[in-house]
Amino acid sequence: MSKGLRESEVHTNLDVDAAAFTFQGMIQSTATISALNGYSWSLNRWRRQILEIYKNSLPASIQVPA
Repeated sequence: MSKGLRESEVHTNLDVDAAAFTFQGMIQSTATISALNGYSWSLNRWRRQILEIYKNSLPASIQVPA
């Protein structure tokens, strides 16, 4: 993420720590829900979708208020 900031590939006002915690929270909450449901569905399907949602929220082409 730091490299993305330097190269203007992500929002210039991105808080790298907050972005990392957000990603961790997305994964951890999905794993928790899976566990509460008896691991009855595959995390792989959701992992890919979560990563795409996360990656699409970071590009600099999207305008985010400061």
